[in-house]
Amino acid sequence: MTNKFFARASGTPAAADQYWYFPLSTMVLATFQRDLYIHGSIFSILWSTLLYSHFPDTPQDARGFTDEEQRLLLERMKGNNAGGENRQFKAYQLREALLDYHFWGIMILSTTTCTGSGVVGAFGSIMFKAMGFDIFASMLLNLPIGALAVTSILVSGYLERAIPNARLYIIALSCFPVMIGCGLLWKLDNINKSGRIAGFYMISTYCAAWIQCIGLGTSNVAGYTKKAVYAAGTFIGYSLGNIIGPLIFDARWSPHYGPSFMGLMICFSICFTTALTLRFTLVRENQRRDRDFGPPTTSHGLEDLTDRENKSFRYNL
Repeated sequence: MTNKFFARASGTPAAADQYWYFPLSTMVLATFQRDLYIHGSIFSILWSTLLYSHFPDTPQDARGFTDEEQRLLLERMKGNNAGGENRQFKAYQLREALLDYHFWGIMILSTTTCTGSGVVGAFGSIMFKAMGFDIFASMLLNLPIGALAVTSILVSGYLERAIPNARLYIIALSCFPVMIGCGLLWKLDNINKSGRIAGFYMISTYCAAWIQCIGLGTSNVAGYTKKAVYAAGTFIGYSLGNIIGPLIFDARWSPHYGPSFMGLMICFSICFTTALTLRFTLVRENQRRDRDFGPPTTSHGLEDLTDRENKSFRYNL
């Protein structure tokens, strides 16, 4: 939906504005208000029902816009060069997506960044207890994790607004604090509480990379069926990362979990390398299109063409 109402370059900042509250709510609920999951779930069901019945499918269906504003919204959609809405399933677009290195690059980025989510969500209290803190102190030490995650998301969205074509650079740079934090947790003993706590907090910055992955997976592709495949792949990667992260932590390595944090560091090293490699290949592709087909136009902006078919499509970097 964000991709329909925002320009492609604004998709990630818009996603950051929508997503920043999630780590904050997780921070509160995971510590001392787990029963509120029930109330939150009920509210989510009611809210999604309201959106389903009232939220417009496309900008053209939205109420409250003047004719001039509707025209501007249509021009924005054309400028995206990502195609209009076409609910007909197209098998060739599915095949094209599955054979596209761009798709698998985003899958790898989503999976590796979200290994941090699985670790922070599942092992915070366990790590703090292993350092000698009681249950109440462990819950208190969990509180800054959500605040740091929120800050990371908002800073990531701001940088995307301020620096054009910086998405993959932001993902790569976001890996550094996570890798440093993993290094501290890997090498420092449990008696060095301050260093290990700081290291664990640094893992929270994975959110800055993840929010960029959402933008890449939903707005950096054209073709209605192909976009759906990319969005699904992005969230499959999210799920895989949340599964893989906790599995790295074997009971044999408790309470220090040194090899586990080494494994997490390797995951983010892969993320760093993949982000820069993907950016290099997409830059080359944009340059090739400029050289072979000239400057992009919007003549096919509303047609259901994939990014390979529409030679005016340019990848956001």
